[in-house]
Amino acid sequence: MVRPQVTLWFLFALMCAGLGNAASQERARAVPSAALPPVVPAPGPGMLIVSCDPGGCWDEFGVRYDRAGAGVFVRRDGRSCLMIKRRMHCEE
Repeated sequence: MVRPQVTLWFLFALMCAGLGNAASQERARAVPSAALPPVVPAPGPGMLIVSCDPGGCWDEFGVRYDRAGAGVFVRRDGRSCLMIKRRMHCEE
């Protein structure tokens, strides 16, 4: 199995989402960076997140996003997503 590398854009997006503080960096060190899927969000505003629980979140249309760790979510269709400012941005 080929493990993807974390891209510069992905790290920048995590920092913009407020995950660049010391506490989250400590948590991020516990997860190997090679295990994180690359995320390339689609252009546009993203889906508004209306509810979350410890396992993931739901958007305004009832679509579930499961937590995959380190700020990454996975939709049922397998696409990787990032939540930025209460909106879910997924790869195309």
